[in-house]
Amino acid sequence: MTHAPSWSEDLKALTRAAVEDLDVTPRGDGVYFKHIRAGFGIISFGDLVSGRLKLRDTDTGDVTTFADADALIEAGWVID
Repeated sequence: MTHAPSWSEDLKALTRAAVEDLDVTPRGDGVYFKHIRAGFGIISFGDLVSGRLKLRDTDTGDVTTFADADALIEAGWVID
């Protein structure tokens, strides 16, 4: 039986700290995330500070809004 790929618990914890406690240094005007399967995304630092988790996929430009850090992680995203 094969298991779906998953990020390490440490990386998930770093992501929660970045999103919930703003324990992150932005690059430019955003905070970058990576996806478990492929691709990268960015949340503007302004949105993050305001509690809005609006992630823009850097490849497609699609924007997805997440309710909280756990929803972001469950969808396969972690801090890059």
